[in-house]
Amino acid sequence: MKKAIAYFYDVRQGEWSSVGLMFFLHFTLMLTLYLLKPARDSLFLSELGPRQLPFVYLLLAGVAIPVTLYISRMAQKYNTKQLLELSLLFYMGNLLVLRLLFSLHTQWVYLLFYIWVGIFGILVISQFWLYANALFDAAQSKRLFPLLNLGAITGAIAGSEGGSLLVWLAGLTTENLLYLSIGALGICWILANNTRPAFPDREKATGENEQEIDSGRKVLKSVFKSRYQLLVAGIIGMAMLVSTLVDYQFKTLATASFPDTEALTTFMGSFYGGMSIASLLVQVLLSTQIIKRTGIGGAVLSRPIGLLVGGILFLLEPVLAAAVLLQGVDRASRYSIDKTGRELLFLPLPQETKQKTKVFIDTFVNRFFRGMAGVLLLLFIYVMELTLRQMTYAVIIALGIWIVLGLWARKAYVEQFRNSLRKRYMDIDKITLNLDESVAYRAVREMLKSGEETRIVYGLGLLEGSQPERLSEELGELLTHRYSEIRLRALKLLSKVESDDMSSEVEPMLQDPEPSIRLEAVYYLCGHSKKNSKDALRYYLENEDETLKAAALGCMHQHGMDNGLKTEEEFIDKVLSAKEQYSVVVRAQIAQMLGYLPKTSKSLGYLSELIHDDDPLVVRKALTSIERLQSDLLLDELFELLKHPDFVVEVQQVLASYGSGYFSLFKEKFCEQTVDFDVRRKVPGIFTKIHTQQSADALFDMLEQPNPALRYHVIKALNKLKKKADGLGFNEQRIRGVLKEEACEYFKLLSIKMVQPADRPQAILLTALKEKMEQTRERLFRLAALLHNQQDIYGSYLALTSSDRAARAASIEFMDNILAQEEKKYIFPVIDSPSEQSMLQAGRRLFHLPVATYEEGMMELLTGNDIWLKACAIYSVSPSCPRPLQEEVRQSIAADASSHPLIRETAEYVINRNWKA
Repeated sequence: MKKAIAYFYDVRQGEWSSVGLMFFLHFTLMLTLYLLKPARDSLFLSELGPRQLPFVYLLLAGVAIPVTLYISRMAQKYNTKQLLELSLLFYMGNLLVLRLLFSLHTQWVYLLFYIWVGIFGILVISQFWLYANALFDAAQSKRLFPLLNLGAITGAIAGSEGGSLLVWLAGLTTENLLYLSIGALGICWILANNTRPAFPDREKATGENEQEIDSGRKVLKSVFKSRYQLLVAGIIGMAMLVSTLVDYQFKTLATASFPDTEALTTFMGSFYGGMSIASLLVQVLLSTQIIKRTGIGGAVLSRPIGLLVGGILFLLEPVLAAAVLLQGVDRASRYSIDKTGRELLFLPLPQETKQKTKVFIDTFVNRFFRGMAGVLLLLFIYVMELTLRQMTYAVIIALGIWIVLGLWARKAYVEQFRNSLRKRYMDIDKITLNLDESVAYRAVREMLKSGEETRIVYGLGLLEGSQPERLSEELGELLTHRYSEIRLRALKLLSKVESDDMSSEVEPMLQDPEPSIRLEAVYYLCGHSKKNSKDALRYYLENEDETLKAAALGCMHQHGMDNGLKTEEEFIDKVLSAKEQYSVVVRAQIAQMLGYLPKTSKSLGYLSELIHDDDPLVVRKALTSIERLQSDLLLDELFELLKHPDFVVEVQQVLASYGSGYFSLFKEKFCEQTVDFDVRRKVPGIFTKIHTQQSADALFDMLEQPNPALRYHVIKALNKLKKKADGLGFNEQRIRGVLKEEACEYFKLLSIKMVQPADRPQAILLTALKEKMEQTRERLFRLAALLHNQQDIYGSYLALTSSDRAARAASIEFMDNILAQEEKKYIFPVIDSPSEQSMLQAGRRLFHLPVATYEEGMMELLTGNDIWLKACAIYSVSPSCPRPLQEEVRQSIAADASSHPLIRETAEYVINRNWKA
């Protein structure tokens, strides 16, 4: 049985018990409902007639309001399981009272029974799905809800056909079907009482509800505040409106064709049974495939589109057969694909929100729109005197609205998941500020006085494009801040303020340890000096304090203040020839100043020396100067400096400043195997500093790199480039091709991992394989981010790699809705397989991978390009391994000149270890 179910539905280990109980619970609930529905319809239509239906629909809407508000409050007071169990006991008591009332043989009893079944049918199913939403997470729901719907359909078949057979063959009266329904609800209670979540972490969702109970008004307000919930309510409402109009057309024609009560009961039971069989076929053959291929959109829109076709046919020929077809389409899809779609619409909502509003939406909205349908029918029948055919025009208009709401809801569904996953970023470069606006002024002033470094830096960034005069006092207070970046930014902003003189506050900054601050201090003091700025600058240039002299030299060249003053080369030579006698501050000041001197062999020689200085500050200032001068003579030294982890970002920026004319050189360095690996992996980062199409094209050329570790840095660089530069063209076909290659690489690694025996020293190799697989998975996500919104994919990746099961489920559901089918084909087996064995089977189907043996897998690693995997594979070779593997280890030493040091050392160790063994 499990194999047969697993052929159609993806039920995984640990889920069978809870899914089985929920399946039979849904089966029995629908069996009960479909024992009652034919009885309700036949008794009412025989005793009161179809022309009373519009009034009943209005009564149903009126009764639904207090019932809905009461149940919504109970849903907040009790957990979903308790609420369902208590409700089932209550329904059993109701049915017993109703059966006893039938002995009165009065019309109001049949009216009461019709209304009760209408409310019961909505409430009990809504409560079941509320419980199912608490029991299963988003990913489970997408897989398991179609199976639970199958339980509903088979239950509807059993109830409809069973009721018809009992009335027709066994001679059971229609009224006595209520006794069977009471017994069926008792079975439902037992099933609900024994149901447990498939995973312990879902207990919280079905556990005690300690939230504050909201009033009906608050629940209503919460629905109206949410555009998404309004869309869901609109879809449910329009579905009920259309269904009610179609139901009236069908029942009117059916009553005219079958005037006898028992004949009508038999026809209704047979019809409901036939429609349930049709639902079963739709559910088994179509639902899962539609949801897989078209997602939530296909699930939500299948029913209205089918009804639209049926409505057009009814317009052409308004007879019972056409009404049966129209009603058949409605009922065949209502409890199959459409029901699954409507329940999936609730997945993005938090469980707390669902408990407050789901029953309200399912019951109140449902019955309210049925009441609206009743009003329309009264208008059509008694005022406008429309025929059944003419009513179909109203049905078609309502279907159009339903389809539009479905399209909007599909987008909003994805957006709900997006909002729960993505990170939000703010780019301050795109913000302009007007300090004349009091709100902006107060906000920035509050930032500057907050004492929080990040807020202060943000506020200073906002001020850079504005006039900071109004905040000069606050800027002055920041001149003594402990962070040099804040001091420097505040000083630069104050240099723009001519109205206030803060020379006394700036003067102590001449001794600041940061060279840039001393330089800006000289600039500020010269600009605000009572003397001529040239004379003020001369004072600092002739000062005996070498640090002031260096700062003045830098200020003179950086701000173009030379005005005929000449640089003393002797001073620079003296500092660099005896640098141990001079402070780091002086050397850094000179390194910064050299960028403003003419590009001569002398100045380049100074910089060549300074980028090898022992102090990082001096190196960084020298790199800044090289970026301004851009000399080819320093390129080799810059590439060598890429190996230094402290200067990677700065060196990449310097190399990028050389421009696109040097791209071929950068690509050559990346591809050349004789170049140090640490240099090669840093080269792609150069292109992220140049936001042009040429950069993107160059990186795409570099994707041909066979080494996965190097390819990772290319993909990462493309991610950064896409984030920083809008409007660049990315070759989507090429990206999907690389994505396919990466997926294939993942499954190859998995197949090698799966054949590792337990009797070999392979713990290190297994760890290495897992790490490489995780790195490959990250590359898959990074490639997907090149095809879609990067924040969406990044948020999904974080959720998927978290320990939060609900977040992982939401991530999978979200990606299922945004990825193209071709992308899902390669990504989803990696992220949504129940086990490594099933994952490997999916990989073999996709890429026709052979079933690898241990020897074949190991040989692929030993002859591959990945140095770390090769070293780990060598380490795992033991004396009991096949001889070709041991020979390959010996060959690693024989190729002495070409082997990587790590490979040679590992091979030598393994040979000695195995010889001793």
